[in-house]
Amino acid sequence: MRDRKKGMYLSGLLLIALTSLWLTGCRGARVIHHPSPSYEALKDCLDPAALSQDEQAKRRCVTLLERFLDTEPDHPRADDAAFRLGQLYLETGDFTAAYHLFHDFSEEHPKARKQTEAKLYLGVSLYFLDNPTDSLDVLHELAEDPKAAPLAKEVYRYLAEDYVKLENLPSALTWYARCYESTEEGEDRDRLRARILEVMMIGWEPDALQAAARLFPEGFFSEAIQLGVAATCIQRGQLRLAEDHLMRMSAQHPEDVFSAYIQALEDKMAEAGQPRICSIGCLLPLTGKYGRFGEGVLDAMLLAARAFQAQEEKGASIRLLIRDTQGDPEVAVRQVKDLADDPNVAGIVGPLRATVAFACADEAQKLGIPIITLTQREEVARVGDYVFQNGLTIRQQVDTLVDYVMDEMGLSSFAVLYPKDSYGMLSKDLFEKKVLDMGGDLISSVSYEEGETDFQDEVRRLVGPEFLREVARREKEREQEKLLEEGRGDDAAGEGVQSGSEAGAGPDEEDVEEEPVLPPFQVLFIPDHFRKVALIAPTLAYYDVDEITLLGTNAWNSSQLVELAGEYVRDAIFADGFFSESNIPYVREFVEDYQRAFQAEPRVLEAQGYDSLLMLEDSFRQASGKTREEVRDALAHMEGYPGLSGYTSFNEDGSAKKRLYILSIVGNHIQQID
Repeated sequence: MRDRKKGMYLSGLLLIALTSLWLTGCRGARVIHHPSPSYEALKDCLDPAALSQDEQAKRRCVTLLERFLDTEPDHPRADDAAFRLGQLYLETGDFTAAYHLFHDFSEEHPKARKQTEAKLYLGVSLYFLDNPTDSLDVLHELAEDPKAAPLAKEVYRYLAEDYVKLENLPSALTWYARCYESTEEGEDRDRLRARILEVMMIGWEPDALQAAARLFPEGFFSEAIQLGVAATCIQRGQLRLAEDHLMRMSAQHPEDVFSAYIQALEDKMAEAGQPRICSIGCLLPLTGKYGRFGEGVLDAMLLAARAFQAQEEKGASIRLLIRDTQGDPEVAVRQVKDLADDPNVAGIVGPLRATVAFACADEAQKLGIPIITLTQREEVARVGDYVFQNGLTIRQQVDTLVDYVMDEMGLSSFAVLYPKDSYGMLSKDLFEKKVLDMGGDLISSVSYEEGETDFQDEVRRLVGPEFLREVARREKEREQEKLLEEGRGDDAAGEGVQSGSEAGAGPDEEDVEEEPVLPPFQVLFIPDHFRKVALIAPTLAYYDVDEITLLGTNAWNSSQLVELAGEYVRDAIFADGFFSESNIPYVREFVEDYQRAFQAEPRVLEAQGYDSLLMLEDSFRQASGKTREEVRDALAHMEGYPGLSGYTSFNEDGSAKKRLYILSIVGNHIQQID
């Protein structure tokens, strides 16, 4: 727009000049030459503080500096004038002119003192010209330049802004954090905090928020990310989850920099005019063999429904209609009918067991009421379009693990050691298919009997004879060298000390550390209980199969694995649908609330029950007519719900698609690594 106005202005000048020539006939046109301003006359223009916010004065100075540089290009202080002109171009919004000036600055003024500053402003010009990629190239180079240390704060800030434009939240926050650390408390840091919160209000993809939360588990940035989660939830219609986040944040930030942003999001939610009560049926085994599991899930659902909060603190509320299935399919089916008869019931969460879940799914589909079952059997969702499944499955774990080791670790060759039971064989089949679908190599696959305790034969079959021969050859060589060393020692004792030329090797003959024998695969997947893994891992080490990555399922997630297997499972990787020691703030808060209310540790079932209840409620909030059909459609289209049990969506058949927790054994502890 500015270039267009400038062009119109120049065209006007040209028209005036032509008219003047026409009027004067044959007389020569008189050209008025403005005298070049002296350097001393530019004093105010060269002082940024002198112009302050006076835009008219800045534009006048642009004209004066341009005229000075046109007429005095070799002036000893031309570089200072050019540098200041570039600054004024940026301040007045002429970013193209600023770019060209700073791009040519080092060539036209090679002896200038402000080369580094000019490079910074080149990066800034590119940022304002919406060219963040080239801007990053310039600024990253400056970030590594010791001479640019005094400019670090601005370099970091614009690196962050470039990554915002590229929609790379983790990188943006990383550079904002470096800028934050370089900024002292005061107005500058307050402005930076406000800018970061503005960025979080944009609304980001759940994966970006999850990655950012792993980078900043606590402090200001962690809280800012939670504000971003709330903003994203509102954009996606996940109003109940947003409200939960905002209620917690309001209590923690009664009057500080967060307050205005929290209020803005609360106002945005209020505009939706959501109804206050959502009725949801709850089908769980509360008595009988599986009662203890059902009780734990019910406790989590009561937390989700804010049953323990004062009425004035509750906000939008859930009306829970609790039914005890007793673990009996016939009893549960009758309860589905009873719940469906109540027109206010938006949907049902539960049951847990597969046999009961299939029976309830059939009935819910017939009656047209949405149901989120908590069974691990994903095929229950195939009963019909009103049926969803939100239990932790082997497929979810396999997909998460293979994606991680191939995409993040760059590993591509795999082997499987699995038990001959239904769990092991299903895990093996899903793992092999996923690896091959992603272009990986499956080197070997070996099974063992359920009661097996000695795994030597299986490990030998797994690695193959060539690997074993090479290991044996190396071992034999080491033994021979040891015997030879012992023989030399006896000779030396009898003959005395040898001369230097005879006694030791020269510097070129020093021992070189031998490369380890590598197994034919990089990754070994063992889908079994942690107690069995504790027997297998030492056997692998005995056969020198230790330069590999061990992979497992959530059955490995026990501190007893570390106690039983120790160093043999160090750096092993496994997946789970919940991790109570996660650094993600809303997970940490849930665990604390659950422990405080029930004096117990929540597990994956509790997390899934909590999430399912809130997903169903959010779908109800999104449904404009509040019909069950609309609730079903909202569930079907849910994407990346940031729950306790991982970011959740539903596949076309209604089964859960999750980004699970990636865990590893670091030192002597299980830690979340992704």
